[in-house]
Amino acid sequence: MSSTTRSARLRARMTALVRRRGGVTLAAALVLGLGVAGVGVASSGAWFTASASSAATVTGATLSIGEVGVTRDATTISVANVFPMTDSQSSTLAPAQWVTVRNTGTIPLTWTISLANPQAVAPLTSAQLAGFKYRLLAADGSALSPIGIFSQLPAAASSTSALYTGPEIPAGGEYRLQLSAWLAPESGDEFQGASAKIDIVINAMQSGAPQASSLLPVTATATKAGSPAGSATKVDWSAAVSSAGAITPSDVTYTVERSETPDFASPTTVYTGQDRSVVDTTGRAVGSATDITTSNATYSGSSYVVIGGTLYGWGKLIGGSASAPVAIPGFPSDIVQASAGSAHLCARTSTSRIFCIGENSYGQLGTGAGGANVSSALEIAPTATLSGKQIIDIAAGGRTTCVLTSDGVIACWGDNTYGALGRSISGSYSATPAAVADATGGRPAVLDGGSITGLVAGELNMCAIKTDGLYCWGDASFGQTSGDGRANYVPMRSQLTPSRFPNTSSGVLDTSVGWGSICAVTTSHQLFCAGFNANGQIGSTSTGSQSRGLPTQLVPGRFDRVTAGQAHTCAAGDAGLVCFGWGASGQLGTGDNQNTSPTPRTVDVGFASGTVAALSAGYDTTCALSTSGEVRCWGDNGSRRATGAPSPAYVLAPTAVSGLDALGCAGGSVASGATCSLEPSRTYYYRVTYTVTGNSVIAPAGVATRA
Repeated sequence: MSSTTRSARLRARMTALVRRRGGVTLAAALVLGLGVAGVGVASSGAWFTASASSAATVTGATLSIGEVGVTRDATTISVANVFPMTDSQSSTLAPAQWVTVRNTGTIPLTWTISLANPQAVAPLTSAQLAGFKYRLLAADGSALSPIGIFSQLPAAASSTSALYTGPEIPAGGEYRLQLSAWLAPESGDEFQGASAKIDIVINAMQSGAPQASSLLPVTATATKAGSPAGSATKVDWSAAVSSAGAITPSDVTYTVERSETPDFASPTTVYTGQDRSVVDTTGRAVGSATDITTSNATYSGSSYVVIGGTLYGWGKLIGGSASAPVAIPGFPSDIVQASAGSAHLCARTSTSRIFCIGENSYGQLGTGAGGANVSSALEIAPTATLSGKQIIDIAAGGRTTCVLTSDGVIACWGDNTYGALGRSISGSYSATPAAVADATGGRPAVLDGGSITGLVAGELNMCAIKTDGLYCWGDASFGQTSGDGRANYVPMRSQLTPSRFPNTSSGVLDTSVGWGSICAVTTSHQLFCAGFNANGQIGSTSTGSQSRGLPTQLVPGRFDRVTAGQAHTCAAGDAGLVCFGWGASGQLGTGDNQNTSPTPRTVDVGFASGTVAALSAGYDTTCALSTSGEVRCWGDNGSRRATGAPSPAYVLAPTAVSGLDALGCAGGSVASGATCSLEPSRTYYYRVTYTVTGNSVIAPAGVATRA
């Protein structure tokens, strides 16, 4: 074998069984069963594990374990007749079994033995492991280890937990020792039939190789640093040293890990290198937005995002006042989707619970009765229509809310003046969720024959996205639900029965409902819009107060996403983001406030990374969410509704929302790019380990706590 070092590890299992014999509590068949794990060879000084033959082997070195007097390596080792006694009696009365550590290779080995992983087997309890004691004895009966108790053994053997370090075993030699076991003198009948187990681990390494026990732990300190204080931690540690003395600094590589729990169950490596000091500044990743929605309230809009399950909003908040981004009260911390109407906001949780806040004069909060506005979100009690169902989508329109269940039920509540509930009711609104229904009270036939995958709401309309097209109902004053391009405006024309929007029979990728207009992106990535076009919001140059159009692909290009505001539309696709329609407040995002532009204009959304994942338009604002969770908004900034900042009055190009990134950082930590700092008031635990060149053994950890 070359001068490089190798090591070996063997693992065995010890089992203790107890029974009553002749009125005396006895333990029988304390069995050690060898574990098997295949052979693995690493770099110089590394451990490798036992093979199925119960031997750990590297060229020139073989380690085996077995019973004394057995010519082959045994697979079990038994200690019989274990019974209660005092510790002093154990030196002469406790039964023991011989164990042989045998070197059948051609180079000397140094070795250690460890015990770990105590386990109680019913009816024995973990607390009763304190009744089992053990000690290692030499061949002459002298003690090799202190008296130990099963319950105090570590969960796993480490490189520094050796119970005994044996003498060098020459090539072809062996070493014999005894494992002695007994029960505490107070042990009684409760141990009868019980079973306890521990692991026995024997490590061996070529004689002369650096042993783990020779590498001593460093002394580490951790103190608060950064601004604000505690947003970082300064960790310092002493130089590496072995039991033989100092170690050449250039041969040492340190690793520093941080944990939020003292057991280091999920450590984060914060440094690897040869320095002996580091400032840890990087905490958790900034929580990114996963959903966005915008209120279409006239002159007092607001926007909302979901970050890490929490719902945040800015602008003239529904149920509140003008504000920079803040958490919306009453919503739980497991929100997965939110949707805003004109003056109410609803969201669903990961467990299909529905919460709503805001105006309730038309029963749009679903509480069972219309009434006063609500300033803290209320949970909607499941009705017979929704009880026990999984809710997969939610859509809030002007004063109407609908949800979709996994089995295709659409339930709506709120204002029905224009038929947005999709069913006939007595009165102008219903505050109780109930299914969309035809004139007979049954499910509309057009909703069958294909899967319903989503819902979209507008000011006066509701639409269902199906695999065979887009189906809409509600206000039909401009022919927007059916795309019939009617010549005359028909005031208060409502449509209760869903009808398919033209050109969508192959399915749609995205859709949006504005005020009197509807736009859809088909599976062929074409954009079709129809309805009211006074400001060019459906992409037609034929504008005017009564103009409307058939759903025609007026906007060229391939698109994936679309959003429609009060009188403007934006769409994203292969060519980026384009907007058209009314732009007097900067809602087109083109850097100016041109009143009307039926011709699509290119918008530089300005995302640092990713592409547009979602778009959301309000009355005169627009927001975009990227695939990486960034948010950019533009348009009228009255009441802070575009960027959350008090100025400017109009935001003419996509701009980051003020303070939104900080919402993804908890406990007072500060956002820096995509990561948060450490939390100033949190306790962090650090451990410092090291390795030495030519030796892969990891030194025992030096641990420090930053309170």
